[in-house]
This record gives sequence, C-alpha cells and structure tokens, in this order.
Amino acid sequence: MKYSVLFKIKTAFILKLQYLAYRFGYKIIKLNTPINPRFQNLLPFLFLSDPDHFFFVHIGANDGRTNDPLFHFVNQYRPRGIFVEPQNSVFDSLKKTYEGYEGLQFANIALGAVDGKCPLYIVKKNFQASLNKHRRWGGDSTALASFSKGQLKKSMIKIMPNFFSQHPVDDYISQVEVTALTFGSFVKKYAVKRIDVLQIDTEGFDYEVIKMFDFDTFLPSVINYESKHLSLDDKTDCKNILRQRGYFLLESEDDTCAIKL
Repeated sequence: MKYSVLFKIKTAFILKLQYLAYRFGYKIIKLNTPINPRFQNLLPFLFLSDPDHFFFVHIGANDGRTNDPLFHFVNQYRPRGIFVEPQNSVFDSLKKTYEGYEGLQFANIALGAVDGKCPLYIVKKNFQASLNKHRRWGGDSTALASFSKGQLKKSMIKIMPNFFSQHPVDDYISQVEVTALTFGSFVKKYAVKRIDVLQIDTEGFDYEVIKMFDFDTFLPSVINYESKHLSLDDKTDCKNILRQRGYFLLESEDDTCAIKL
C-alpha cells in the first residue's frame, strides 16, 4: 500500500512538472529509447486507481513481447484488456505469450475504414532472419508489417542501407490479405465498453487509427502511439486532434504519449 501511494505521488509530481514546462513552451525530456518510460510509469498508476474496471486496448500487438511497452505491466498487474494483431503468422505467438492469463482477449483483425479484407505488406519469410540481425533494437521483422508499402520499404532500407543500395527492396516484400473491422464493428464484436489506455503501434497507420477512434464514446486516460513514421503534417494534425480533446502530449524518440488531464 505504501508503495502504491508513493508511486502515485511521484507520478503526479512528475506530470505536474511536465505540464508546467509545457505551459511555458518548454519540453523537459527527449528520450533516446524505443519505449517511452513515462508511458510505462503511468500504467500502474492508472491501474491502481481503479483495478476492478481498468481496461486497455493494444492495436498492433505483434507477439506481445518484443519491445512491447505493455509486456511487463501486464505480467505484473494482470489487467483486463484486448490485444489486436492482424498477422496470422504472429497471432499464435501473441496468444502463447499470455497463455493462462485471465481477463485478456485476442483479436486477429486490423482496424480499417470498412469491414472486409485489406492488403498488408510484410517482409518475405525467407529474408526475415537476415533483416533481424541488423535491427537496431532487435526483435522480429514481423513488427515492420504495414498497410503502407512505402513505409515498409523505408524501414527495410534504413535497417540495411548497403544491401538495398544493390538489391531492389520490392523483391523482399510480400503482400497478404488480413481481416479488417471498422472501429465501431470492433468494439461491438468484442464487447469493449471502456478504454483506459490505448496503445497503438501500426507502422505509419497510427494517425489513421486515431482519426477513426470514437472519442465521443471512449475517452482514454492515456493514448500512446508510434509517431516516428508519420509525416510532419500528419504529426501536427494528430497532435491537434488530441489537444482539442484535452490531452497533454509527451514525446520520446519514437512515440507520443497523450495524457488526459
């Protein structure tokens, strides 16, 4: 109990400092890490505030483990929530990661503008091991899957620039069809009634997910999304949407964490 109280006081104090700096046009931190620790620190604070009703939604969960900001939190606190991952090839790994955990759901779908099938671009299976060896933060190249072929190409070239200066990157990309649901169809099918934390990691599709999100029905306390792949215009527009909804933004190298004050 003492730990939870001290943790809440510490987190509230840090957020107060961040907010004061933001009000005066300053930014205290610029983190050089693939995972935003400020977001990770917030998770227990939110969960302990209302553990019986807390619920998270993780869009683009991949295997649920590699460079996943929710992994340690879910393992320690066992919250209720749903993991969303469209790739059949890693969906079984995702379920295995949390096998035996109560209160978790798994959706083998993508979020889209309409219900149906949509193309997803992935690294060819026979090239994934080679690409994995060169990844900055390790992990499996299935995490690079994107609805934008251009985004996947950029990611692959960034990881192995010398190789792709001599080989056409298109030769190492496959297209697969995945099932897509609109946000409305998704929450209806999986009976999502509440969202406290929304985690998004969709390799350049994050802004599209936020645009289709129903803020009139759900207003998460925290939204953490991968912003590094967004264009400058999309980054700005996404921030404006969140600020208009009353969110305060913290940015790391890869992600943006939106906190509802």
